[in-house]
Amino acid sequence: MKPSSEMIELMEKGFDFENFLNTHINGILAVREDGRLLLADHDATTLLGYSPSQLNGQPVSLILPKLQLP
Repeated sequence: MKPSSEMIELMEKGFDFENFLNTHINGILAVREDGRLLLADHDATTLLGYSPSQLNGQPVSLILPKLQLP
């Protein structure tokens, strides 16, 4: 998955995505303010049955259709 501009900005500020994503227990999804998926780690993609490329940039309603975002 190609890093988004948001991810690049956080990495430039010293946020270690790889360490963060590899040291948790459950799947992690990051959602942008516009309700589109920014990233999904390996556990999340496995649990949801999608590849990272299928999820990147998609509306979160793809996987959580009943979720209503403000």
